Amino acid sequence: MKIKVKLLKHIKTIFLLLMSTQLVDLYANKLKEKALREVEVSNVLLEEPSFKLKIRKSGAPLVVHLNGVQVFKELSTDQTSLYYPVNDFIANGENIINFDLISDENMGYRLGKDTYASVSLLLEITGGEDQIISTLSYDNRQKDKLSGSSVAGKYSSLENFKASNNGNVKVSKIIEKQIASYNRIKIEGISLEHIVSLRTSFPRWKFLDSDFIMEEGFDYNALSDKEYQELKETPLIQSLYDEYVTIHSALKRKDIEAIIDLFDERNEELDIALGLEKGDAKKNLYDDLKESSDNHKLIPFTVSKRSFFIEKGNRIAYVSPIAFDRADGITSKYNMKFRLKNGKWILTR
Repeated sequence: MKIKVKLLKHIKTIFLLLMSTQLVDLYANKLKEKALREVEVSNVLLEEPSFKLKIRKSGAPLVVHLNGVQVFKELSTDQTSLYYPVNDFIANGENIINFDLISDENMGYRLGKDTYASVSLLLEITGGEDQIISTLSYDNRQKDKLSGSSVAGKYSSLENFKASNNGNVKVSKIIEKQIASYNRIKIEGISLEHIVSLRTSFPRWKFLDSDFIMEEGFDYNALSDKEYQELKETPLIQSLYDEYVTIHSALKRKDIEAIIDLFDERNEELDIALGLEKGDAKKNLYDDLKESSDNHKLIPFTVSKRSFFIEKGNRIAYVSPIAFDRADGITSKYNMKFRLKNGKWILTR
């Protein structure tokens, strides 16, 4: 009987020790989570972040979109490696990163076996190495063509974006689709997309909540030549061309004052995105437009010869850019992107 009592006491002691150890671990984890929440206020994403895309590709044309806005397009098959700043397109919340690998006539409209593309979202660290937040990759040379991409899950900006159950950055699974046409030409291509959710200090950019330009599910690249021409003749798209004609006419008169306020949304959001003083983007643009109109030859703007585009997110539209021919042989182009709100075009980028 005494042996049984002693045994029960030992079992009870061991049980209490195990429970206390678990409680200590649980408490420690709670403290860690609390510390992570407290440290988040000084998180690099919430201070004055500088985001950029690292874009690499070889063997095929590539088009890259961030939150439905085209940020890169190269229609050659050349090997390319570059960085592109994207603060003014990054959202506080979900960010849709997409790229289209497409084929062309020289490729027989088929993707070659050496086709490769990679798009990484980076956070630039002052005085340190850039940190990779996520990567979207397609490599036709590999058996698992998406193996270079980020695995879906949570990542911590407090631990150099390492995978973490407590991470404050979430990367979604990849959506892969086949591309059957591009610019009204039948092709073979691949479209990859994933969503990177994170918090930043930026406000919600207005283009993210603008009206859809066309009906839901609209695909500009699937338009036939006839459908494209019919759409171009609609009052909505003609009114987009009117915006360009207004700006071009003012530049022809060298009257920057008449149009500079049209760029207000673009300039105000750029000041925030780039950490500029209020009014800096407006002044810089004004000076640049004045220098171009005073010293360079404005290229004529003929509506019938200009193409229009509606971007992947169906919230941004634009026409081939207004441009100046410079004496040194360089062409200065002004790419302008418009959003639609209550039937009115607003110059947003």
